[in-house]
Amino acid sequence: MGEDKQLQVVMLPWLAQGHINPFINLSKALASHGDVKVWIVSTPVNISRIRSRLHEEPIHLLELPLPSVDGLAPGVECTADIKPESAHLLHSAFDQLDKPFESLLRRLSPNLLVYDVIAPWAATVASQVKIPSFAFSVYSPAAFAYILGHCKRAGSSRDLKAEDLMPPPSGYPEPIISWRLLEARLMLSNFISFANRVWACCQRSCGIVIKSCFEEEGKYLQYLNHLTGKPVISIGPLMLPEAGPAREDTSGDYLIQWLDKQRPSSVVFVAFGSESFLSAEQIGELALALEDIGLPFLWSLRSSDGTSSALSLLPQGFEGRTRDRGLVVGGWVPQVRIVSHPSVGSYVTHGGWSSVMEAWLYSGLPLVLIPLRHDQGLNSRQIALELNAGIEVERNEEGWFSREDVCKAVWMVMGNEEKGEEIRSRVRELRGAIDLNTGRQQAYMGELVNHMKKFIIPLNEKCV
Repeated sequence: MGEDKQLQVVMLPWLAQGHINPFINLSKALASHGDVKVWIVSTPVNISRIRSRLHEEPIHLLELPLPSVDGLAPGVECTADIKPESAHLLHSAFDQLDKPFESLLRRLSPNLLVYDVIAPWAATVASQVKIPSFAFSVYSPAAFAYILGHCKRAGSSRDLKAEDLMPPPSGYPEPIISWRLLEARLMLSNFISFANRVWACCQRSCGIVIKSCFEEEGKYLQYLNHLTGKPVISIGPLMLPEAGPAREDTSGDYLIQWLDKQRPSSVVFVAFGSESFLSAEQIGELALALEDIGLPFLWSLRSSDGTSSALSLLPQGFEGRTRDRGLVVGGWVPQVRIVSHPSVGSYVTHGGWSSVMEAWLYSGLPLVLIPLRHDQGLNSRQIALELNAGIEVERNEEGWFSREDVCKAVWMVMGNEEKGEEIRSRVRELRGAIDLNTGRQQAYMGELVNHMKKFIIPLNEKCV
């Protein structure tokens, strides 16, 4: 492919906001490179949401109607709009997009496909139409390397046990990062099918594209390369200026006005993303902890159906007793604007990697971690034990935490004790590293584009 030719790339994210957002940012970064044309392909509801995130960027959006599946209501096209236990229905519908997607690729005739690391059929379709493809992992390098190491082993295992997922996989570079027993049990139910999907995605690709923010993550990239035999291309943190506070929706202005009235670094922000939910009992314990702590707080409390019904699970009289210093919001909140506000002093979070990066980049917030599912436990171990940039709330073997456990963790990161000062200092260092790598984003994109162009003509048969 000549250097003067435009690279034409199709993006295919999985139907989850935590996957779609990194694909949007990667698309923006590639489109800004100057010689790349980008299409994002998704279902109609998701395309509508993606469109609202774009401004003047020359990114093309294409819809593929989601096939109907028994039990999946019409218009439900994202994991944020469905209960976690029904997510398999979305997977079933998504997998049926293979034939329509093949027709679309034949019509577009792009040079290259970037697909989500949990969509193995996409790479198969790309090979059928002779288009090289790259798998894009939205997970942290540490978590993805851990998961993929177990995926390689689990794919051929017929008697996998939860205990098998707890020790780091062979050769993994950091022994202090691991799943706990409850997390391993939650993963076990569908881990072999998940493992086969993810491993197939990597093996059918021309390379693995992954976000990387810190120098410490190089060891995980090397491990992934050794594990898969595929090129592993770091694309930086992908925390683009366009995603910052100035470009957020203004519908949450009343929350910002409330924050404006609070003292600097005094507010505890609590949010668990769009797909992770506490039980009713744990909502009660967390509420009582916020009451006991005595600091101002802002809590984004969503139910698993995306409504404000979770507010009914708050302890009786809680909102009245804390009205003078706390807000509980049942719907959407402008998270980036909140974490970047000077009055926010800590962030109680599930440990989703995108939320973590936002908290560190835009404000350098210390984290109080309550991981609930998937990679979040691995992220939390890395943050609390390897990076020393937060505190994970203590829990028993069943995953239960008490109000006292939450109080202890919040005061540890917000108090004046030596540990809190150490954590806040470390977070500032990490924020500087993310800032530096964000400033290099164009260079990362240049390296990615050059790598992609190597596979265009002729198609390297080793990719598929």
